[in-house]
Amino acid sequence: MRIRLISVLAVFLCLIGPALAAEPSRIDDPDRFSSQIFKLISQIKSHDAATQLAKAIGSPEQSAELEKSLKEFEGKKFDFGKKVYDKDYQGALRQIVYYAYFENFGFLYFRFTFKMTSKGWYLANFFFKESSQELFPKDLIEGPM
Repeated sequence: MRIRLISVLAVFLCLIGPALAAEPSRIDDPDRFSSQIFKLISQIKSHDAATQLAKAIGSPEQSAELEKSLKEFEGKKFDFGKKVYDKDYQGALRQIVYYAYFENFGFLYFRFTFKMTSKGWYLANFFFKESSQELFPKDLIEGPM
């Protein structure tokens, strides 16, 4: 099952790159946005989370593919979650990571990467990964810690 999650996620990440050419939605507050998305994920509202994420990256047509990835949590009980990393790089780049535990599924990390433009913040990347052995998976945190 985890192999399937990783492969579905890989497909989504391949699709997010071309989406950056579309017109993404400006994010007023990265902290509030990531908190709202994480709340939807923790409530197993995959459709709502996928719709908001796809709109934010400027690619509403990717909503169904992202929803398919997030549906992996359906039927699983959300047990615990919290923001564990929030790094702002001089008001130009920001990365926020939430950690969660779903019973009968495992430990998950949800990473939101934001970039600033003259028009404001944009969601440049959303990524989630399962990991039970490391405090932070190697490729989760980007840039200097």
